[in-house]
Amino acid sequence: MSDNKRLAGNIGAMGVLRFSQFLIPLVTMPYLARVIGVANMGKVAAAQAILLYLSTISELGMSLYAPREIAVNRHDRRKIDILSTNIFALKLITLAASYLVFLVCLFSIPKLRAEKALFFYTSLAMIPWALLPAWFFQGIEKLWEISLSSTIGSVVNAAGIFIFIRHRSDYALVPLIFSLSLYLPLIRSIYMLRKYGYALWLSGAASFSEMRRLARESFPLFLSNVSWFLYMRLYTPLLSFLTDDITVGYYACAEKLIIAGLQLMGIIGTVFYPHISRVIALRRQDYRRELKKVIGANAIFALSAWTATFFGAKTIIALIYGPEFGPAVITLKIFSFAFLISAFSSIAGGQILLPLGKRREILLAELHGLAATVLALCLFLPLWQEKGAAAAFVLAMASKTAYQYWQILHQFPNLRSWRVVADKLRN
Repeated sequence: MSDNKRLAGNIGAMGVLRFSQFLIPLVTMPYLARVIGVANMGKVAAAQAILLYLSTISELGMSLYAPREIAVNRHDRRKIDILSTNIFALKLITLAASYLVFLVCLFSIPKLRAEKALFFYTSLAMIPWALLPAWFFQGIEKLWEISLSSTIGSVVNAAGIFIFIRHRSDYALVPLIFSLSLYLPLIRSIYMLRKYGYALWLSGAASFSEMRRLARESFPLFLSNVSWFLYMRLYTPLLSFLTDDITVGYYACAEKLIIAGLQLMGIIGTVFYPHISRVIALRRQDYRRELKKVIGANAIFALSAWTATFFGAKTIIALIYGPEFGPAVITLKIFSFAFLISAFSSIAGGQILLPLGKRREILLAELHGLAATVLALCLFLPLWQEKGAAAAFVLAMASKTAYQYWQILHQFPNLRSWRVVADKLRN
């Protein structure tokens, strides 16, 4: 299969996955809100937030590190099997440690102990999330498999909600249904890997020295993920403490739309990242040509998304949320600039620094974003509330992106165009 066909197929696969992840909650969330009520929705959301933190710990940055390693070595089956075995073993260790932390918190923190069933059911999702080999399929550029598996799980989750959630007292079953639905993608993914002839676990291949190497090399990406989570998800909790519920609502409805758009835009980076990594490793003379493709794809999406969001903000808010959310229009317009900034960031971080193994630089860029978040929130939040939070969000992304390009200029001091990067790599 040609590179262009493979890339088009992977973009289609990720499009299906992202679309299903966006569409299915739009169907289930109104139903859940009516059946279990606002208070129980809050309980479920709090439990899932804790799960997200613990899953970030057990993931250990492998979603960014592993695809590159698999892509670079994809023609050496033995090396891939050894690599995947040690990644899988490392994930088992971090999963066990994370779950132990969860159990300690569950029985020692009164708020968690009061809802033991809810938090326990939620914690069951940690296992498939940690062990799902999405990174492997991304590395071998067969994203249709992980897309199909995940979509099946999403459909089963939605069906389970409509079948089993009937009363307010059923709220604890919501995370249980979600957790159990994740095991279907895990089982199917492992089966497909075996079908393709890969061994996710090779007997005798796991070694502590190799796991230490993997942990050491992926650790900056782990810290990068943690920093990203802090500066991308800090705003709503702060607004809830410092302002009223109406203000939080205006901000949250605009942020939800932008995050969904950025996730769709992330398809481009997800698909091109292993491809670019393989090009750099095996045929660097083609890097400039392949880089132009990802620049073009990002530019088209970013300009289209910004134009539609900025000039159509009033219509979007009215159609999706209703006229009572009118004050969120300005917030959404401020948010729209995140599309343009994200395009530049995706190219600098995802297609230059990360494929070149510049993990430390990626971490420092995320830390710059986190520092900018704190500073911008201190300046803008007291004055403009939800609009200030949106401005802080955009400025944090801009700070991170500016640092990424500064690093590129530092690595390539004579840079005048993207052509110089490829020329330097060729040498």
